[in-house]
Amino acid sequence: MLAATAAAQTPQFEVASIKPAPPPDGSYNVRMSGGPGQPDPGLFTCENFGLANLITIAFRLDSDQFSGPAWMNDAKFNISAKVPEGATWEQFNQMLQNLLAERFKLKFHYVKNELTRQVLVVAKGGAKLKQSVASPPDNPPKQQTMSMMSSEDSQMIMRAFDSPMTQLAGQLSGQLHQHVIDETGLPGNYDFTLRWAEGTSAEEGGSPILGALEKQLGLKLEKKKVIVDVMVVDHIEKIPNEN
Repeated sequence: MLAATAAAQTPQFEVASIKPAPPPDGSYNVRMSGGPGQPDPGLFTCENFGLANLITIAFRLDSDQFSGPAWMNDAKFNISAKVPEGATWEQFNQMLQNLLAERFKLKFHYVKNELTRQVLVVAKGGAKLKQSVASPPDNPPKQQTMSMMSSEDSQMIMRAFDSPMTQLAGQLSGQLHQHVIDETGLPGNYDFTLRWAEGTSAEEGGSPILGALEKQLGLKLEKKKVIVDVMVVDHIEKIPNEN
């Protein structure tokens, strides 16, 4: 068992306001915006966000990797925080972790647990991937580990350049809304383009990206039991420190 608290000496928001969200009057909206790479990278805001949601975002956890008091799903907050210029996503996550530790007195530990996950593996027949080639000495280095998503003629297109399989697993996690682990065993980085039909329903044979993945890249997803770290909340305050 690994004991931990959110570290104090990590990047900080320049200023942060946390207020309990008002009780819903009929319907209400849950929103999150801003942060690195977003249209407004300098201002992170969220509305009607539960503490459980904030923790899974801050620590990059799936919902089944977190265990805390039931009230954490019901306690909603509105947050506005100024993000330092040039902050990365890793630094942003650390800022959120620090905010939870300082304002809500979050303390936690991790335990190991066996959970079902989607695992990226090489399909029968082998991978169909082109390994990236290093730039010649007399040429400028190419852009590293770049991945782009676009939509074209009713198709979704994922283009990757000099990307490791772990990055592809991360892209698939976002597309499928479930955690994908790389177990291809493929070393190095790769250039590839993956295309799949946009808007195909799950009833028509599952997500269309899965068939494209095997046909075009020689890879597939399998469900597998794996050992993962699960966060257990030891202490957290219902009311945050004053702004």
